[in-house]
Amino acid sequence: MYRIFGVNPTELNHDFSNVIRLIHPEDQLKVKNAMEQNLAGKSCQIQYRIPQNDGTTKFVIGNGEPFYDKEGRDA
Repeated sequence: MYRIFGVNPTELNHDFSNVIRLIHPEDQLKVKNAMEQNLAGKSCQIQYRIPQNDGTTKFVIGNGEPFYDKEGRDA
């Protein structure tokens, strides 16, 4: 993930809001909504952009699939 976003792991401090700030502003709400769907137990696929410091843009396709343990709880 750090290589995709082009950052050092210490820059994010395990905070999702720091990750969101790295995503293109027009795609941030779309990513937040996809994450909420995934946390609610739904699969999702999303495409979004990550602007880079050198002026280029990375295009990312993310897939989210919830996982459950044998008792059906979030794993």
